[in-house]
This record gives sequence, structure tokens and C-alpha cells, in this order.
Amino acid sequence: MNSRNLALSVLLLAAGSSVATPSTGTEPPETLIAFDQYHTIEQIEAYLEAVTERHSDIAELLEIGRSRAGRRILAVEINAQATGPASEKPAFYVDGNIHGGEVLGGEAALYFIDAILSGYGSDPAISGLVNTSALYIVPIVNPDGRAISIDTPENGTVNLTTRAFRLMSPAAG
Repeated sequence: MNSRNLALSVLLLAAGSSVATPSTGTEPPETLIAFDQYHTIEQIEAYLEAVTERHSDIAELLEIGRSRAGRRILAVEINAQATGPASEKPAFYVDGNIHGGEVLGGEAALYFIDAILSGYGSDPAISGLVNTSALYIVPIVNPDGRAISIDTPENGTVNLTTRAFRLMSPAAG
């Protein structure tokens, strides 16, 4: 499978898995997150820790860096180790919340993680994808911007770069 086909397959699987999953007659596991609100950094970190612990056979939580304010930048690696190491499989990368006010991208990345992990083992297409490729998801690339966007009354109108520029500008004087 070439990388273009892999990307298309991943997107179609994630988009359709929650709608087209056939009933197995068993109750799904308790959900760890509700997608009816924007989430704080603390809620996202708690979810990522819980979901990777629940699916430790195929998911690992990685700290890939720190923001300027010292917040963790986290990635989730999804790979079925039983079918080979991630380094020997085609990879697919997803990120969200590159800009602080663009919180919807982060929420979509969280939903993607949830759809893939909850579908593994019950959805043959998702299981096949996870067994033959490695997925890397960084839901929040800019945790400082997201924190400002979620935690301030302006809710998305403040940008770290803009604020710093205004403070340094001679016209701000």
C-alpha cells in the first residue's frame, strides 16, 4: 500500500468507524472522553494517559517535547507490536492545534485516536490498518496557545505571538 492510499484509508476508516461498525451484541467499554465540549490541557492529558493505559497492547504515550511555558507536548503511537515494530511499517502522522485558537483540530485528533483505539479488535478494517502500519498522533502541537484559547474569556482571540508583538511595539507605549 503506498502512502497516499494509506492516508486515504486511515481517514475513511476513522470517519466511518463510529457510524458503520456492526453490532457485536456486547456493550462497548466505558468511554473515557465525551466529544461534546472543548477540552482543557489537563483533561486531554488525563484522557491520553487513560486511553493509552487501556490499550497498552497497541498504544504508547510519548512526551516529544516541552512548550515555551514548560507544558508537555504529547504524541500517541499506535502500532500492533505483535505484527512487527513501528520502524518497519509505513507510518501515518496526524496533528492538531498548531495555532492556539484552532482548537477544533486538536479535538479532531482526539476523536481520531478514540475511533482507532476503540475500533481495534472489532472492526476488521481498523485492525488491519493498525496491524500493518504505525500511526503517530500529536493532538496538541501548541499547548500554550491552546491553554490561552480555552482558559481565557476571549476564547481564541488571544495569540501569544500577537500579544508579544503588541507588548514590544513602540506604538504600544
